[in-house]
Amino acid sequence: MGINFNRSNGISESYVGRFDKENPEDMEQLDIVKQVVRWMNKDVKDLLKYDCGGTFKKWRLEYKGREVYKKMKTKTSKGPVKYKPNGFGSLVGGMKNARIIDAYIYRRYGYYED
Repeated sequence: MGINFNRSNGISESYVGRFDKENPEDMEQLDIVKQVVRWMNKDVKDLLKYDCGGTFKKWRLEYKGREVYKKMKTKTSKGPVKYKPNGFGSLVGGMKNARIIDAYIYRRYGYYED
């Protein structure tokens, strides 16, 4: 697991990789990705300048839980489940209950004053 540079088989261009919270090497790689996104956003005014609408091109790191530590029962489930019913793939218990996470980098739009 960890950072994935292979973009074959329809993998999103935004996909960074899959990280296991119990693996220290994966967590070190995820910290590196977080730091890179922070540095890019810190220097965005100097490097990327303004976009057409007066917005800065900033980036955000988004996580999506894939495996859980413990299945849980929800209000509508008959037994313990991993995913929330009609939760658009959200894990029961949130990111605290996620053991394996996928990371994505997306563009973030916002208006900032100088």
